[in-house]
Amino acid sequence: MSLNQLMTVVKNAEILPTIFQLEMSPFNPQRDIQDYCNTGQIVIINSEPICKGIRDRHPVLLDISQRLNISTEQVLFRWSIAQGYVTYIPANAPTLGLDPQVLVGDASSGPLPLDILRLLDELGEDEELLTTWAPIVEEDG
Repeated sequence: MSLNQLMTVVKNAEILPTIFQLEMSPFNPQRDIQDYCNTGQIVIINSEPICKGIRDRHPVLLDISQRLNISTEQVLFRWSIAQGYVTYIPANAPTLGLDPQVLVGDASSGPLPLDILRLLDELGEDEELLTTWAPIVEEDG
């Protein structure tokens, strides 16, 4: 869903939404939607924090993973939490060989350091990375 579509939903809603579920990752941060939700007090639920496992070999993720001694999936999961999203443990985690308890980590692992968050933020938007299908097409005008 695009920002314009979300704004249309909010504008026409009889009951204002308080949560919004979508796919967020460092590769597809959708910052415009994030900013809108933050100002409108809408909680974002991240439905695909680990990108369905299709970016687990990305060089930046591999570098961060090695530096922190955690998996690339843990890096993505912690990025999502650092953004303030309600973060799902993906249903496909077991098929990817991920233990949900390991994915979340323990309290001693702590949040991602700021320099790591900056590296992830630099990945920017990569529309080819969307792993969900958005069938809504916006009309011009």
